[in-house]
Amino acid sequence: MWTSPRNGAPRSAVGMLTPANTTSAANRLGGTRRLLVVCLATMAMLSAMVVSVVFYATSYINDTMDALERARAQSALSFVLERGDVLDTAMVTRLALEQGLMGAQLVRLEDAPSGLTKLPLLDGSGRALAWTPRQLGTEILAKLAPMRISATVLFFLVVGFLLRRLYLIANELEARRCEAHDLARRDQLTRLGNRLAFDEAIDGGLAQQRPLGLISLDLDDFKAVNDTLGHGAGDEVLQLVATRIRKCVRADDLVARIGGDEFTVLRLGATSQGELDEVARDIDAALSAPFTIGSHALDLHASVGIAFAPEDGRDAETLLRHADIALYRAKRSTRQALQVDRLRAAG
Repeated sequence: MWTSPRNGAPRSAVGMLTPANTTSAANRLGGTRRLLVVCLATMAMLSAMVVSVVFYATSYINDTMDALERARAQSALSFVLERGDVLDTAMVTRLALEQGLMGAQLVRLEDAPSGLTKLPLLDGSGRALAWTPRQLGTEILAKLAPMRISATVLFFLVVGFLLRRLYLIANELEARRCEAHDLARRDQLTRLGNRLAFDEAIDGGLAQQRPLGLISLDLDDFKAVNDTLGHGAGDEVLQLVATRIRKCVRADDLVARIGGDEFTVLRLGATSQGELDEVARDIDAALSAPFTIGSHALDLHASVGIAFAPEDGRDAETLLRHADIALYRAKRSTRQALQVDRLRAAG
C-alpha cells in the first residue's frame, strides 16, 4: 500500500499503454481493395478499348468491301452501256454472277428497299442497280466468334488470377509494413509500447487538447533481482509486471515500458484526479501479490508519480518532468508496497 501526502488515504497510480498510430486490419484491407478497384477499372478500360478496336475494324472492312463492290458494278455497267447491250433482267443476273453482287436487281430509286446498295443508271430512266452489300467484316467476326469467346474467357481468367495474386501480394506487403510500424513502437520483451509509442501518444493527446492522465512507475531495487537470480529471472519479472498492469487499465490506455524497470500509463480523456487514483489502487493491489519465479517468491516495491494535463502541464516536456518529480519524491518517502506522490502544477 501507499499513502497520499494530502489525506493519508491509501492511493495508487497505474500505467496505461497502447501502441500509437497502428494501422488497423480494416485500413490495410481498404488499401488493397482500393488497389483492386483500380485494377478492375483499368481492366474495364482495356476491355472497352478492345471492343472499340474490333468494332472499328469490322466497320472498316464492311465499308471497304462496299466501296469495292460499287467500283466493280460501276465498271461493269459502263462496259455494258458502251457496247450497247440492253440492260434487262438477264443482263443484271449475269452481272451479279460475274461481279459477285448478291441479289442484284433493277429498281426505281424511289421504290428501292432500305439496306441495299444502289447505283443509279445514267440513262435518265430513274432506275438503279441495287444489291445486298456483303458484310465481310461481320462475317469474319461471326466465324471467329468461338475463338473470340474462348480468348475473352481466357483473358478474364488470366487477368483475374493476376489481380488476385496482386491483391494477396499487396495485402501481405501492407501487413508487413504495418507489422514493422508496430514493432518499431513495441517493447520486444514485455510486448508493451516503447518510448516511441509513448512519445507519439502523448504528443497526439496534447495536440488534441484533451485531458490526459500520466502515471509513471518505477520498480524499487529491481537490480537486486538481476544480481541474485540472473537477468533471465529479471526479464520474467518484467513480463509479469507488464501483464498485471495491463489487466488493471482500459483497452484504450497506453501502457509503455520506457526504461529498464520504468513503466508509464497514459490515459487520454481522463476526467478527474480520482480516476487516476482508482487506476493506481488497482495496480497497487495487482503488484502487491508475490511474484513466483521458479522456486522463489519475490515481494517487489514500486514508486509511482502521477501528473494530469492540463493541470500539471500543457506540453509533453512539462508533464513528463512533473511526473518524474512526483516519482522521485515518492522514492524518498517511507518505503511501502507501493508509494505514490502527487504533484500539483501549483506546487
